[in-house]
Amino acid sequence: MGWFDSRWMKEAKKELEIAERTFGPSHAEVAKALESVAWAHYLDTNIEMAEKTGERALAMQEKELDPDHPSVAHTLHSLGRFCDAQISKEVLKGVKGDVVLLQAVFKKQCLRYERCLAIREKAFEAEDPRWETDRDGVYVSPAEDVARTMSDLGYSYCGSVAVGHARESVETRTTGAMRETVDKGLRLLERALATQESIAHPDDHSLKETRWRLQDIRQARMGGEI
Repeated sequence: MGWFDSRWMKEAKKELEIAERTFGPSHAEVAKALESVAWAHYLDTNIEMAEKTGERALAMQEKELDPDHPSVAHTLHSLGRFCDAQISKEVLKGVKGDVVLLQAVFKKQCLRYERCLAIREKAFEAEDPRWETDRDGVYVSPAEDVARTMSDLGYSYCGSVAVGHARESVETRTTGAMRETVDKGLRLLERALATQESIAHPDDHSLKETRWRLQDIRQARMGGEI
């Protein structure tokens, strides 16, 4: 994330100031602007501030909107994405990485994605008209959002098992609850891929990412890693 442009933070904060001036300190539009500030912090590698700002946006949305509002799901998904930086930081340390911390972050990420997926699937079934499909001038269909969340949650499930595999015997990590978690993750990835292949362009980034994730997990399973 070394390509961060400081103008993004300035624009996000300006958007927040305008929203607060227009709607007051607590409003759905203010929460939306806060999420933009959270992403600017994330891209600037300030993960702690990204988390705090994203959680503030979520709390505001939960107060001002229906808890099952699609915008709540959008912020939950962002908060799940913010966990990726913490995970990458520890994974890059190799054997010196903090396994307990990694497992805690994966657990937090899974909980965020689980709630996000539950809201999005419910809204998709109901054809909720509140779903925002315009993302900075780019159309993103509800089906794409659901599939992306499935892919993210499925890969997070598998990662939560893989990160602690060294502490477990081969028998323990390939049977029982750990195996069920990986199976659940694979099913979600397969469902995500089926949807993406039916609606996305062959060069779509999310489609390619899900294919790579499935291959990665299947190879890890064949190698007895999960």
